[in-house]
Amino acid sequence: REIEERGRSIDEKRRDRALLTRYPNKTIHDQERKEALAQVGVVIQAAKNRLDELAKQRVAIDAEMEFYQKDPAKAPAYLRRQLEENSQSQAVQRSFIGEQDAEIKRVNARFDDEAVRLKQLWTLVAPVPSR
Repeated sequence: REIEERGRSIDEKRRDRALLTRYPNKTIHDQERKEALAQVGVVIQAAKNRLDELAKQRVAIDAEMEFYQKDPAKAPAYLRRQLEENSQSQAVQRSFIGEQDAEIKRVNARFDDEAVRLKQLWTLVAPVPSR
């Protein structure tokens, strides 16, 4: 048990050193969080742009489907296929955006956890003011 505890202690110290090396101060940690969130934001924006394109396509498909409003089963197969593909693509994009929203929460949780530990470490390594 003592050996396991010593091993955990060594691992924890190694992680702390790595954390301090990567984030020597709060400004750098905050900047890294901002960059990580910005990357996810770019992905979300691309998915939203795709949703906008799909919505425009849907308007055109719906306009063509108007001719078959009374009996949609009489619509040509290609048109029904376009309608189905468009609906599926929109659902995929919405699901993807939901996943990216969850990723934002994970990124924030990770950085919040790191910040708690880093605050402790930064106070331990802070230079002692000279008199």
